[in-house]
Amino acid sequence: MACPMSAALCTILSLLPYNFEYQTPADLASPKQLHDGDVYDFIIVGAGPAGSVLANRLSEIPSWKVLLLESGGEESKLGEIPAFQPFLSQTRFTWNYTTVPDDRICAGAPCLWVTGRGLGGGSLHNNMIYNRGNSHTFDEWEQMGNAGWGYEEMLYYFKKSENNQDPLIARNKIYHSTKGPQTVSQFPYVDKNVKKIIETFHQLGYPDADINGVNQTGVCLMQHLQKDGGRQSSAKSFLYPIREKRNNLKIVTNVRVTKVIINPQTKEAEGVEYTWENKRHVKGKVYARKEVIISTGPMATPQLLMLSGVGPNKTLVPLGIDVIQNLPVGQNYQNHIQSGSLNFTLNDTNIMMPNDEETLRDFLDYFTKRRGPLASEGFFDVSAFISSRYTDSSYPDVQIICSKISTLE
Repeated sequence: MACPMSAALCTILSLLPYNFEYQTPADLASPKQLHDGDVYDFIIVGAGPAGSVLANRLSEIPSWKVLLLESGGEESKLGEIPAFQPFLSQTRFTWNYTTVPDDRICAGAPCLWVTGRGLGGGSLHNNMIYNRGNSHTFDEWEQMGNAGWGYEEMLYYFKKSENNQDPLIARNKIYHSTKGPQTVSQFPYVDKNVKKIIETFHQLGYPDADINGVNQTGVCLMQHLQKDGGRQSSAKSFLYPIREKRNNLKIVTNVRVTKVIINPQTKEAEGVEYTWENKRHVKGKVYARKEVIISTGPMATPQLLMLSGVGPNKTLVPLGIDVIQNLPVGQNYQNHIQSGSLNFTLNDTNIMMPNDEETLRDFLDYFTKRRGPLASEGFFDVSAFISSRYTDSSYPDVQIICSKISTLE
């Protein structure tokens, strides 16, 4: 079937699957660094946003040996391009899970549940939005008995990680910092229609808002985890700067942890069993003096716990898994809740379309200057937080996000 886009764009897109899927020989050889029976102080399973930060923080103590295990590999250079985000949801950077068909969701078809895989985890494929959440939510968690999870305590750690590069936002030192490892800023390119959308919300009475500041209600040109028009994954921010400098940190890719070794008497984690992702017959065990930390995301974490004997009896017993602790693991999983969209037709767009000259110009602009349409996510750059009748203006409960649907005539 003929490609409906420009010849130049079709040629470029035809190369993407190979480049996204490609792994270097060094990356694929990574498991050879692992030796059966080795002992560490901490074993971290999963190198996503949580695992990357934990590996960075724990390895700050030189006397602690830290092992970080990841089933995926290194990130792709093409994955750094913001405009290529739609191409990333079904690549080696995700597990490509789908749900059982249900008439109540996704029009009865299986829903694609995208969860990250590789150094950086979900930050390799997500929309890079920098949104900490609402302060009321953290305070509610603390009031429910979760000490240390109040917004005032959490704000310290948000700022510890943040390197905010937008002067007008960063000048608010109460809520922001420029000293952390995670670079945050607005994209260097803003689509003309994004400006019109923001103006529309202004006309409706919504002010400009810093959604990570004192009040979320309003409209904003969102900040993203990006630097100079390129994705800043958690691995790029927290792992790559230290991986060759700290001898007490070992990072091993393409290794899947299949079980947490738990002492049935003390019910303490002692280590993990693993297999090579590309050579399943190669297996081994490594042990932890202090802790095994599971940070494999909302789907893989309950799966690994259940494989290790921690989960509901009704699930584990029929599978022949010895139950160490009967717990309702994974039974409160929730994904994004969203409604259908309102669609509008635009007369003027900057979306890459059939014109060879414009397409090549955009690519040249990005790869030489890190500017132009490729250095943003278009309409997705703008968002508004509003309050329904069920809440007050200090605690918005509706987020409006704009996205594009491209059509050709």
